[in-house]
Amino acid sequence: MKQLLFTAALVLATGSAYAADSLRETPVASWYWAGAYAGVNAGAGLGTFKHPVLNVSYDETAGGFLGGVQAGYNWQSGRAVYGVEADFQGSAVEGFYTQFNLANTRVDWFGTLRVRVGYTPVDRILVYGTAGLAYGNIRTDLFNGITGSSKTKAGWTVGAGAEYALDANWTVKTEYLYTDFGRSTIMPDARNDIAFHTVRIGLNYKFYTPGAAPREEAMPVASAFDWTGGYIGVNAGGGSGTFKHPVPDSNGLSFDVTASGFVGGVQAGYNWQSGKTVYGLEADFQGSTVKGAFSIAGAPAPNTYIDTQVDWFGTLRVRAGYTPVDRIMVYGTGGLAYGNVQTGFDYGLFRSSKTKLGWTIGAGAEYALDANWTFKSEYLYTDFGKSTVSPDIPLENDVAFHLVRAGLNYRF
Repeated sequence: MKQLLFTAALVLATGSAYAADSLRETPVASWYWAGAYAGVNAGAGLGTFKHPVLNVSYDETAGGFLGGVQAGYNWQSGRAVYGVEADFQGSAVEGFYTQFNLANTRVDWFGTLRVRVGYTPVDRILVYGTAGLAYGNIRTDLFNGITGSSKTKAGWTVGAGAEYALDANWTVKTEYLYTDFGRSTIMPDARNDIAFHTVRIGLNYKFYTPGAAPREEAMPVASAFDWTGGYIGVNAGGGSGTFKHPVPDSNGLSFDVTASGFVGGVQAGYNWQSGKTVYGLEADFQGSTVKGAFSIAGAPAPNTYIDTQVDWFGTLRVRAGYTPVDRIMVYGTGGLAYGNVQTGFDYGLFRSSKTKLGWTIGAGAEYALDANWTFKSEYLYTDFGKSTVSPDIPLENDVAFHLVRAGLNYRF
């Protein structure tokens, strides 16, 4: 499975006539990235786990949540920033196909030790590339548990990210990594081949560095932020879940597959603020590669036994939030979902493509970068319910998935 990821970069804008009304010139220290830091992160992993056996390969979509901790140290020279970072992740990234249980694989935990090389295009923002060593525990069961393995493996990882300084100590980051643990033998003539993408959001605390006092200069600083008004923006992230294919009146028979993939799109909305309470409406539209499939690579084509993909979807939601401190809003959200779902079964003999209605619910946090730009991270659970795959066979699809994404909004 080939997947493309474009990680959205943060952009700051200043100097508009509107912004001038809400900004004041105050001496503020330029951000200095040098020093030690520690933090937490959460996100999702997705990919295709392969299981070569003799001349074929049992391949399945993999996905799941992950979360962990990181620590590192940065050095800064002018606008260049370089450093080292280590992280450790608990993981639910798993690929399985329940009907035959031919090959189930899970990444229980993993970690990385990486170098980071970055650049600060404007004050408080760091964009960087990163690469290094990866290690983790991989557990595989083959042929309904007849054989399997649990191994700690070494591999490599590469990626990129963007980090923003909230104040003198706290930073928030978004990061993409591709991690590859390569192949390992489970039994003679049977191996697993494990590689996956991760998209995650992190929060870091930077420790004070003696002798690293930043210079002071006049910079515009926003006064108390008012969330009222219209906005538009872009977003990107990942989705994962379990796509079920129940057979009606079969005493629980269901063809279930792990689903995962990338999403990206646009959103627009309007907020009203009353005191510390913010409420509003938001609509979004997403392109999607979220897919669940079980295939036998090397077998005569077509070699995909079952697959379901969400090609595109959108939501129309209400948002209700609270501003615990200036420039930060936490919120809950829920509403209508709609999207196109395609399913193929029995090596493509039966196929369907339907636009379905459902519902979505979630929560998020948004931070005002300046008078116009805001950055958000958001979780949604979306459920399109059950529908019949084909009138010719007694099979349904039951499509629901989790979504984690980051977004950048421009407020009018």
